[in-house]
Amino acid sequence: MRKLFLFGCILCFFNSCYSPKYALTDVLLNPDKKLVHLDKTFLLVKNNFPFNAVKFNEKVDNDFKSLFGSQLYLQQNFIDFDVSDFKYLLTKDELILIKDQTNKDYLLLLKTLLKPAYKNGKKDNSMNNNQMKREYHIILEVYDLQNLEKIYAKESGSILEFKHEGVSASTTSEVQLEKTFQLLFNDFKIFINK
Repeated sequence: MRKLFLFGCILCFFNSCYSPKYALTDVLLNPDKKLVHLDKTFLLVKNNFPFNAVKFNEKVDNDFKSLFGSQLYLQQNFIDFDVSDFKYLLTKDELILIKDQTNKDYLLLLKTLLKPAYKNGKKDNSMNNNQMKREYHIILEVYDLQNLEKIYAKESGSILEFKHEGVSASTTSEVQLEKTFQLLFNDFKIFINK
């Protein structure tokens, strides 16, 4: 009887936890497979990024460094290009500007849209006890700066939403953010290794 009661409690607990749904979307229309030369130089730029998520930022940097080694350069400041505001589209002039300022072969533009904004584990007071929604989108666009063309663009998204009182999410915002990135990064590794 005791085991049955314990089993019932565990079952109720797991039924009361919600997990995010993850998806990967191809953003580039009519993608042609472009060869990425791993002996060239790569510039990683983070756009609209949650820099207060320190562990996540370190993970992103380390993952890309493990992929490209000394060929990867990190840069967040440009003379005429603001990376703090979300960039929907890079113009040809902006690509030329980045190419001229950095002298790199490829641009890796990693963009985020986080709703609500990442608060480093703190409770968001804009949500009441009966409703919660956490939606994260991470977009990776890769540009060939020598030819000024986009060669890769995918978006990874995750949504956690529920409307119940006394229910908890099974995933913290940091774990959700990392899993959203990992889905995208795994696809990118497959892309460059083909």
